Amino acid sequence: MGLDSVELVIEFEKYFKLNIPDREAENMYRVSDVVRYLNAIYTTTASDPEPVFSLLQNKFADLLNLGLEDPVFEKYKVESKAFWQQVAIATDLKIVLPESSATKDLNMLQRLFYPEPDYVATQITYERFLEVTAYVNYKVLAGPGQWNTLEALTIAVCGITIELNGLDPYEVYPSSRFVDDLGIN
Repeated sequence: MGLDSVELVIEFEKYFKLNIPDREAENMYRVSDVVRYLNAIYTTTASDPEPVFSLLQNKFADLLNLGLEDPVFEKYKVESKAFWQQVAIATDLKIVLPESSATKDLNMLQRLFYPEPDYVATQITYERFLEVTAYVNYKVLAGPGQWNTLEALTIAVCGITIELNGLDPYEVYPSSRFVDDLGIN
């Protein structure tokens, strides 16, 4: 286990107020591994449709008129910063916009340091936008004492992983690796 993964485990221990034994931590390569371990400890329930997801849908209902599979940034452009600031204020949530395709304008050397994201912003669905919004607002939406569902644990673990590693939230999923030490895919 490398230093990055050790720091993550320490952060998980702090946030969830528990001690993760080394033998367990050594087997945590993906976000889902941590969630599975925490789920066993907190014995969460599969609740009625995911409460955090439902809460977010309600918060955005009057602002974004979209179906779950609709591409958010095709209708509401990433470049419309004032609009997204209003959405953040109205929902009282941090809104993270996807990386733009500005890297296309960079020269070859600059592109090495600013790689293009693994997604196309205009193809991000409303459902994915809601997931990412949950991840970046995990302290509010899945904070201490709210870990009674698998959804809340997933949100918190993804949020911590994003925050500690400075990752692009649109590239983090429950199946994402956070350990590169062993070359695991």
